[in-house]
Amino acid sequence: MKKPHVLLVDDDPNVSRAISRLFEGNGIETTCVPSGEAALGRMNEGFSMVLLDVALQNMDGFEVLRQIRRLGLSTPVMMLSGNREDISKVRALGLGADSYIEKPFIPHVMLSQVKAMLRRAQMDAQGRRSAVLSGFRFAAQENLLYKGTVPLQLTEREKTLLLYFLDRPLTVITPDEIDANVWRNAAVNDAAIARTVSNLRKKIEDDPANPVYLQTVRGVGYRFVPNITASNPF
Repeated sequence: MKKPHVLLVDDDPNVSRAISRLFEGNGIETTCVPSGEAALGRMNEGFSMVLLDVALQNMDGFEVLRQIRRLGLSTPVMMLSGNREDISKVRALGLGADSYIEKPFIPHVMLSQVKAMLRRAQMDAQGRRSAVLSGFRFAAQENLLYKGTVPLQLTEREKTLLLYFLDRPLTVITPDEIDANVWRNAAVNDAAIARTVSNLRKKIEDDPANPVYLQTVRGVGYRFVPNITASNPF
């Protein structure tokens, strides 16, 4: 089995060495970079997660996180910070961080949190790779979604949204859930979400005006319906 691979972003070489030794000794491959710019330049390498320090020079961790989410990447991010104020945690989580840990931290406590995050990410990736719903397939190595044998030409946000629905068949998803889990709390309005859903329908539905896969549940949200045989009752 391929080892998980963490991108560690910290400009303190002593911290980077200590964390890297801890991770490598526990079966986690680690790549260390000292700046936000360097981290963003390597985000296409398919890391399992990012461990991101807040107090970076030039571009702080909050801005790095913002840029990662603007790229449409759902890579799990854990923030490291010496700031113990709750407002810093709220800001990080609001920008799309998956977890937040304060410095100084107990190494093995932090390691346990990282392992838990990696397990969740691995389960999610396995679910996506194995999910075949109504002819839709996600090819992880290519990072492409297919309908039958035809690759779908999706934006990163459309792809992330469709994967979110594919992982939750028949589940009604509200706009607030989409904002929190796909847009990562970017504070978009319902109209922006509706436009993305509409654009996605044009790419996956035979008749976008009468969708059979991506349905609207009036007054509530949306749901993905596999193997449907009847028209939308809503």
